[in-house]
Amino acid sequence: MNDPGCRGVGSSSDGRMRRVGRKRRKAGPRISTMAVTVIATVVMLCLSGCTDDATAPDPAGPTNLPPIVSKEMSGQGLAAGAPPTAVDLAEYFTDPEGDFLTFSAASADTSVVVVTMVGSEARVSARKGGETTMMATAADPSGQSAAATFAVRVTQDPDRAALVALFEATDGPNWMDNTNWLTDAPLDEWYGVSVGSNGRVESLDLSGRWDWENGGYLPHGLTGQIPPELGSLTHMETLDLGVNSLTGSIPPEVGDLSNLEYLALYENDLTGEIPPELGNLSDLRNLTLEGNDLTGEIPPELGNLSDLWNLALGNNNLTGQIPPELSNLSGLTNLSIESNNLTGSIPPELGDLSGLEYLALGSNRLAGGIPADLARLSNLGTLYLYENLLHGSIPPELGSLTQLHTLDLSANWLLQGLIPPELGKLTSLEWLRLNWTGLGGPLPSELGSLSRLKELGLEGSGFTGPIPPELGDLSNLEQFQLGFNYLEGPIPPELGNLSSLRHLSLSFNEFLSGDIPGTLGNLTSLKSLRLDKNQLTGPIPPELYTIL
Repeated sequence: MNDPGCRGVGSSSDGRMRRVGRKRRKAGPRISTMAVTVIATVVMLCLSGCTDDATAPDPAGPTNLPPIVSKEMSGQGLAAGAPPTAVDLAEYFTDPEGDFLTFSAASADTSVVVVTMVGSEARVSARKGGETTMMATAADPSGQSAAATFAVRVTQDPDRAALVALFEATDGPNWMDNTNWLTDAPLDEWYGVSVGSNGRVESLDLSGRWDWENGGYLPHGLTGQIPPELGSLTHMETLDLGVNSLTGSIPPEVGDLSNLEYLALYENDLTGEIPPELGNLSDLRNLTLEGNDLTGEIPPELGNLSDLWNLALGNNNLTGQIPPELSNLSGLTNLSIESNNLTGSIPPELGDLSGLEYLALGSNRLAGGIPADLARLSNLGTLYLYENLLHGSIPPELGSLTQLHTLDLSANWLLQGLIPPELGKLTSLEWLRLNWTGLGGPLPSELGSLSRLKELGLEGSGFTGPIPPELGDLSNLEQFQLGFNYLEGPIPPELGNLSSLRHLSLSFNEFLSGDIPGTLGNLTSLKSLRLDKNQLTGPIPPELYTIL
């Protein structure tokens, strides 16, 4: 053993000698995920025959004092998988005479914690739950030293436990990729897991992946139910489990993920109701639950998600009415709740969503009229209202939606009246579908102003009168459906100007008459032409034989 008269030296991380004087340098920050108070055991070691009168030979001077422990070391409480905790040993040791000191540290059980030294800093990494001790040592140039032991307690990371629960509940061994799951590797090395600087899980993405070779999505292989333990991942910002085979209900504990911004559970087999607790996710920007078997009503609590920009609930079995509280989502750009069993009317309050760009309410059982308030959605690019029970007429105010490129009101048998000529102002429109409705009367010539139109669907309604020759100005038109109406008179030769046309159907009008214009032979892109069930006369123009 050394006597109390020993002295010591130390070095910096670059190998140069460094003096530790009576005034210690300020310690760096200590990072710890949990506070645990454990009383350290301090051990003084002398390694060269120390004596009480400190008269041992000393190359640095006549009195040779050893390093001392100047500050008690508290125990460390760590969480498995968290970033290393930094302990600056220079804060706990000094040399009475200011000699240089060398620092070292070691773990009694490296399966629980490991330590690496960078200069005087011991970086302690927790590997798994358990308890062990560490010894820190400061030595001077003559080999005299002081040592202190302190306890380290490692708790199982709550995030790790939640991920293990997910793995076990969703057949983790058969996932497409489960690299490093259930190993001692840091969590950010587990497939699909991202960890923030605080060691907590920030992102979990186990969604299906696009198959570029064959086209379509490949499921990641998750089956079974979402475990409620996921609710403990309270630092998570992204949760994407889309395109899998998950069953059961959405745990209400998901509403505890207070930092969540992106929640995607689309294309699974989830059942049950949408938990109203999701309305607690005040930071949520994306909520995608489409393509499941969810039932019940849309919770009005979703109207609390003031930061939401995407709400996709389509292709489920939701019932009830559209809650007017959704009009509180002032930042919403996408609202998709098509292909459900929703009833009632379209809330006029949806006209308050001034930032809305995409509104899909098609394939439900919505009744009532089309609210003129929707004309206030000045940024709207897509409006899907097809396959409902809407009645009344088309509001002419919709003609003010100058950003609209898709308008689909098809399969609403109870819609009546004329096509408003104001729709001719929709100069950005590319798809106009009014097929199979109760609309009737003459076709407005103003539709010929829709120069960007690619599809014009007017089939299966009650339109009468002649085909406006102005429709021949639609040079970008690819699909033109006018069959199953009561149109009359000749086929305008101007239709031969539709150079991009691929499909033209004028069948089952019964009152179209006269010769087939030879100008239709100019339609060199045409793939199908239907003129049956009319009163057309004369021979088939030879020009058609060159394109069909």
